[in-house]
Amino acid sequence: MRSHQLEEGERHVVVMRPHLWRIVRAGLPLPLLLFSPLLYTAVDLAVPALRLAVLLPFFLWLLGIVLLAYAVKWLLWDLLPWLRQSFVVTNRRVIVQAGVLSVYRQECSLLKVEETDYVSRGPMARLLDIGDVNVHTAGRRGEVVLRGVARPRRIQELISAETRASRYEATRRRLAEEPREVMRQLVTAIGGAPEASVAVTEPVRPISDRAARMQQRLNLLSEEAVVMVTRQHPMVLIVGLLGPLLGVFFAVAVVAVVGLGILPLAELAVALVLAPWALWRVLDYLAHEYVVTTDRLMELRSVPLLFQTRDIVQLESVQDIALDIPTFFGRLADVGDVVVEVAGPDERVVLKTVAHPADLQNLLFESIDARRRARHARQDQQLVSTLSHWFAQYHKLQGGQDGHGAHAQGTRAGARRTGGETDDDEGPAEGLRPWKPRRVAKSSDSPRSPRGHRRRSG
Repeated sequence: MRSHQLEEGERHVVVMRPHLWRIVRAGLPLPLLLFSPLLYTAVDLAVPALRLAVLLPFFLWLLGIVLLAYAVKWLLWDLLPWLRQSFVVTNRRVIVQAGVLSVYRQECSLLKVEETDYVSRGPMARLLDIGDVNVHTAGRRGEVVLRGVARPRRIQELISAETRASRYEATRRRLAEEPREVMRQLVTAIGGAPEASVAVTEPVRPISDRAARMQQRLNLLSEEAVVMVTRQHPMVLIVGLLGPLLGVFFAVAVVAVVGLGILPLAELAVALVLAPWALWRVLDYLAHEYVVTTDRLMELRSVPLLFQTRDIVQLESVQDIALDIPTFFGRLADVGDVVVEVAGPDERVVLKTVAHPADLQNLLFESIDARRRARHARQDQQLVSTLSHWFAQYHKLQGGQDGHGAHAQGTRAGARRTGGETDDDEGPAEGLRPWKPRRVAKSSDSPRSPRGHRRRSG
């Protein structure tokens, strides 16, 4: 079974194919065809009047053709697709991949799974414990289906358990990292010495010259950067230029057949029709670009010299990203479509005929994760700002109360030293507590009065 590239810290939970009953059921006619000569002979012996023995060579010849055709069908349309189909569940995502000549791959993050269920259809499926496991997401397609797997209930429970574990791990990691990071930023904001950051940093992809040029062209948001710029595969341009090239070949063939007398007309046709057509194809290809930024996915397309259109998708709204390689040539040349599903009933963006679609799919997933971490960092900064304001107000109030209390204590001490009266004789001042004599523990040897003078003994 084909191994899937895993991310750092990711591990396989289960890797499987559909149940073996799928190809066994498709191959059931083969044993019947193999034993049909015995049945033919038994009928000939039971009813000699039919004279079936005369037609036995023709029957065997026809049986061989049918048997060969069905065996080829079973190998190409049943066994090979079964061998090329795989279901992978990791501790982070669910992956479905299928296809022999073409490749279809769909995956969803466990963090975006809303619910899971399974269904077994028919008595044979119930007997062999075979069913479909449906993983529901918020995307337009709505679900990822693991069809015809063995023990569907166990697989459904396993996906549910991994989903809960993935969410718990993400929450635990955030709760473990963010309080320390918030405290570090809070200490820096208050004015103390900043501590070393404990937030996990992610490797930053190098920005190419092409991405830097696109950064200057686009009117991006603040703190938004271009991560990648790509176009359709050059084969799209070659296919688009086939029409003008065939026109040139046709003009050359006409000149060769008719003669040089038609050469000026052929040159005029090439200059006025075929050359502008080819130039249009080249400009149209160059004007169609896909841009991945830290916040958005853009499809830039323009009609040369007329207008430009932009299809923009916010990375935060992406629900699912599927990979589709519809042709055998696409599989050989690593060319395919990346289907981006967005929250909403009819929202989707298809990055058609791009080179290395699996790498682009992984890049989009990484950009979405980076966007999520950036949103959490902004929330931390807002929390730090709020806490800094609260602490500043608290220290301001605390400092005012300490100054008021120190002034009152100084006034009372001066009055006691001079024997004068204070405002305590008239009652407590507003905001101050009334003065009370301090209690001192009594001793039998030296009893003291509340004023601190010794009592005379009789």
